[in-house]
Amino acid sequence: MTGDVRNCQTMVMLTYGTAAGHTFYDRRLYLPAGWAGDVERRRDAGAPEEITFATKPGLGIGMLRGAISRGLPFAWVAADADYRKDPALRAFLHERALPYVLGVPVTLPVAGPPGKPYQPAVAQAGDLLHYAIMRDQWERRSQGKGSKQRYYDWAWFDVVLPGQEPADGFAHHLLIRRSTRKKQLAGGRVDFE
Repeated sequence: MTGDVRNCQTMVMLTYGTAAGHTFYDRRLYLPAGWAGDVERRRDAGAPEEITFATKPGLGIGMLRGAISRGLPFAWVAADADYRKDPALRAFLHERALPYVLGVPVTLPVAGPPGKPYQPAVAQAGDLLHYAIMRDQWERRSQGKGSKQRYYDWAWFDVVLPGQEPADGFAHHLLIRRSTRKKQLAGGRVDFE
């Protein structure tokens, strides 16, 4: 944070990772909708004239199309929270049967797991968090190797995303992570961070 207003550039980046390491593969300049038609602001920021407004997921789709057309071999796609709710990105991945991992909000509509009684027929991802707590379906696992081991509780469910049936040979799963550190809440209740 600079403490004042500065011009900066925001990029959407496509990276490529293997067990041997990772590298940047492609990138696109992102212009917010309010900037795209503002000639003076674009000039002050040095934004090229050929850059038009596109959503961040839309830029990601364009880069994935390019990677696929160039024959880049990859097994799955991962994206952070900015891309999780975009139906066009999920549709793109579904149409090509590309496995993916996206962070999702607790408000994402899901149906599942099989045998779970719920009303209405479509629940939210956050409902499965409470279901896992009630059923004690957590597994404690390390976040990864490193000098500071961090452990979390994890629960895994088969789910269906309404309106997006999985492609042949693919299914949707919801992986929930919760902290193992407890915090004190008002009224003497204890919850997990």
